[in-house]
Amino acid sequence: EKLQGLLKRIQTSIISTSTSTSEKKTKSQHAAVFTEAELVQLQYVLELKSGQVQDVVEICSYILEQCIYHNLSAAKLQSFLCSDAVKMLPSHAEAFASFWDSALEGKF
Repeated sequence: EKLQGLLKRIQTSIISTSTSTSEKKTKSQHAAVFTEAELVQLQYVLELKSGQVQDVVEICSYILEQCIYHNLSAAKLQSFLCSDAVKMLPSHAEAFASFWDSALEGKF
């Protein structure tokens, strides 16, 4: 549930910036998706150490951008995230896949 909200915000940012510019995004552009107060709140809610929130936002952004670029299905995304190459926790991979499936169906 927490991850779903984070992914939704990032997806919205990716879509709005990709339609308005083809420039590569920098860390500051990804971070701009959230206010400083929201980043602090995310750190608390996700139980992260200081500085880890930025990494989480960057990683989520990268994963979603790659889904768009490679036109991945939710099943392929989940399989890849659980693979030996990534080794994501199955519950987290399932959350990404579920979100991506909903995004593909236009629910977000």
